[in-house]
Amino acid sequence: MRKGRIFLVFAAGTSLVLVSIHAPVLAEGTKSEHRIAVPAPTPTPSTDSRPAADRHFDTVLECLIQNRQDLMSYHWVENTVVRASGQSSASQTSICRFDEKAHLRRTPLAPHGASADVYLAKSEQAESVKQPPLAPDARAALELMNAYMPPDPDRLQHCKEHGEMTMTVTEPGKQVRLDFKNYMKPGDRVAVMLNLATGRIANVTANTFFDKSTDAVTLNAQMATIKNRHTAYPAKISIDSPARQLSVMVTNSEYRKL
Repeated sequence: MRKGRIFLVFAAGTSLVLVSIHAPVLAEGTKSEHRIAVPAPTPTPSTDSRPAADRHFDTVLECLIQNRQDLMSYHWVENTVVRASGQSSASQTSICRFDEKAHLRRTPLAPHGASADVYLAKSEQAESVKQPPLAPDARAALELMNAYMPPDPDRLQHCKEHGEMTMTVTEPGKQVRLDFKNYMKPGDRVAVMLNLATGRIANVTANTFFDKSTDAVTLNAQMATIKNRHTAYPAKISIDSPARQLSVMVTNSEYRKL
């Protein structure tokens, strides 16, 4: 039996690869079940050669925009607990949803009325009731929360374009943090933690202040995802003002389709 040379051509990414192998040559009329193993093509590396910070920034923007679009078709329960000087001073429960203009609407529920679950199950509009007003400091803290959480994609883009964005690798191959300075007020900072394995936002923090920079406020949002879906939402948001001895905890839960 003599051997001959066989040339094989196959595609590898955008290139054609020519492979030369030796194989037995049989006499005419002879049957053969000899199989030739062809080497698998080498995977083509990613063609995205942009800096990692740019790629991760785009992922953050896509997450924020997609989450907002998805949450337009949901309503949920928001619980707010205010603590002043270490003591619980007020609490509120509201049904939340976005209106047709993408504005968040909160409908406070009566403390001893029908449970929030009743309105969610029936997909009905909850009847708003008057609740004792929160203290001015608590209202100001919640206004800051609404301004910073979730981050505004346009403001993040503005920070990036003006050189106010930096990236820190917190866990190589697993997690990075994007920091945005002067996000809304001079000297404030918003940090977005991105999970590289899931491509989702894991955490958002904001270091800001009330009227003066010495009156500091820290906001921290832990993200979660709606069951069986990729839509993310701020499950818990803490607001802390050491100077005013004020802390506010906002919990979002029971997300259901309208």
